Amino acid sequence: MEFKKELIGKCGIYCGACKLYILKKCGGCSIAGAKCPYFKCVNNKRITSCGECEEFPCQTHYGSMAVYATKFLDWKKGEIEKQTRKAN
Repeated sequence: MEFKKELIGKCGIYCGACKLYILKKCGGCSIAGAKCPYFKCVNNKRITSCGECEEFPCQTHYGSMAVYATKFLDWKKGEIEKQTRKAN
């Protein structure tokens, strides 16, 4: 697979490895643009991708345009909660 920098999505996933992109349910940020919930949110928050967001993973990641596996999202939430408890 040839790496293309322009295929790094606002959602944080590399489009070339994304099931939605491969199944043609998402054309990537350059095409999906304003129709994409991740694109809108990231631009509104003035960050590069969801990975920079303090709210990651949020409910958008569990919706119909989910790009991450639910198991990963649940694990990530659990890890964040553990770190928060340790810090307090």
